[in-house]
Amino acid sequence: MDVIEAKSADMVSSAGTGSPQVVPVTVIVPVRNEARNLPRCLESLRGMGEVYVVDSQSSDDTCAIAESFGAKAIQFHYQGGWPKKRQWAMDTLPIAYDWILLLDADEVVTPELECEIQQRILDPDVVGYHICLQLYFLGRLLRHCDASFWKLSLFRKGQARFECRLKDQDASMADMGIHEHVIADGPTAELRNPSEARRIFQLGGASAVASGGELRRNERLSFRHSGPAPTMAQEKTLSPAGIAGSALSLPLRLSFGIS
Repeated sequence: MDVIEAKSADMVSSAGTGSPQVVPVTVIVPVRNEARNLPRCLESLRGMGEVYVVDSQSSDDTCAIAESFGAKAIQFHYQGGWPKKRQWAMDTLPIAYDWILLLDADEVVTPELECEIQQRILDPDVVGYHICLQLYFLGRLLRHCDASFWKLSLFRKGQARFECRLKDQDASMADMGIHEHVIADGPTAELRNPSEARRIFQLGGASAVASGGELRRNERLSFRHSGPAPTMAQEKTLSPAGIAGSALSLPLRLSFGIS
């Protein structure tokens, strides 16, 4: 299996024109029990210079999957207080590149976004870029209810940080900030191409999962569902007609994993 190799800045600058250019960006992916979602995420990061998977003692194969892709699996042990996981990674890890990209385990960098990142990080006047996160359900883009949103995901090392809203927290609280935003120390801009998140949805008491281009009904769907997640190509073949109307009439609940 091909792996993501972390390359030094010298290796990037000396790469020949006939070889694929490595994007000089360090990617940080916070995780906990993300074995189902992580392969697709890491597959989309093969062109990135360095990938850290920051884990919170997963009980599944998350770390093994990360290492199989050549990513660096690091354990984070939260003891309460501040910083939390992502800020801790930004402050502690020996980051090799001048730019950092924060990505969730169910998020994908498209080829178009990767190409745009490669070009836009050359602008010396910008310290960060907002990227639109688009959510997909059964292979289709959610277009309403503010399903897509912008976040400052790409920024220069040392020139952006998470806001600290509450410093006095104990170890029983979530080890990753949920509502905190990244604050940049200088001018920011927006990227034209979005990232994609294909999150797991649950239809009330019933659920459906895509596998091999088909929908299997009455199968429990969760982050611990056995078997690989469907590929993007498989999800694009799905049709809402594959789900019974009675299932669609049930209330939707979006299952967010807290890493």
